[in-house]
Amino acid sequence: MQRYIFLVLVVLFSAVTSVAVAQDTPRVTSIDPDLLALQTARVPKEYTIRSIRVQGVTTLDTAIVLSISGLRTGDKVTIPGSDVFAKAINNLWRQRFFSNVEIYITAVKDDFIDLELNVAERPKLGNFTFYGIRKSEKEDIIAKLNLVKGTIITENTKRNAKDVIEKYYQDKGYMNVQINIEEAKDPAFINANSLSFYIDKRNKVRVNEINFFGNETVSDLKLKKQFKETKEMSKLRSIQMKRQVLTVSRKGWRLRIT
Repeated sequence: MQRYIFLVLVVLFSAVTSVAVAQDTPRVTSIDPDLLALQTARVPKEYTIRSIRVQGVTTLDTAIVLSISGLRTGDKVTIPGSDVFAKAINNLWRQRFFSNVEIYITAVKDDFIDLELNVAERPKLGNFTFYGIRKSEKEDIIAKLNLVKGTIITENTKRNAKDVIEKYYQDKGYMNVQINIEEAKDPAFINANSLSFYIDKRNKVRVNEINFFGNETVSDLKLKKQFKETKEMSKLRSIQMKRQVLTVSRKGWRLRIT
């Protein structure tokens, strides 16, 4: 198809989301003289959007995509110089439905232009499974995760799931739990991925002995009561321990746990 890229926004997802933007960087894919003239134009000219074609949608309605973009047939666009396309892309990006958005000018006729809005939908959640844990643990974790099939998968989805699972096992004394999440295509659904959670609880962490130094005015027994559930040979809960150590430190006592 003959088309001219006027504005492209590509969003890539990794452990840290990054955005690459290329504006007014045309790539000619035809020898259409009108498109070539538009590419090299230096004097702003007003055009009317004659048509808009939406490509790449798999589950969303094209009318919804157009509505979100804010682009309408009949709208006036000044080229070069207009920020209409940038705003349309930002509108779509803010919804977090898409991993890639591109706008093409496909044809120019007198004062009219045709557009193509090309998007790539983010995959939705299909099935999810857990490996390395007992059935009862699986049921507890599923209740805490609140994963819903059909919702969009983002890096936050996986990050939050990992945090929830880590806290679940740390509360049980498994401080070194290892969690790996694998994402793969799910053929049972349209544009959906499955998530597999591989969990290695490792060994429980226990407190063998609690010793206090410098507590001349307060008995060891009273200090140990500050630890509530954390006692010798009991489960070590990291978050609770941090708070308890902070409380003792503020009172000026020195604490050592062995």
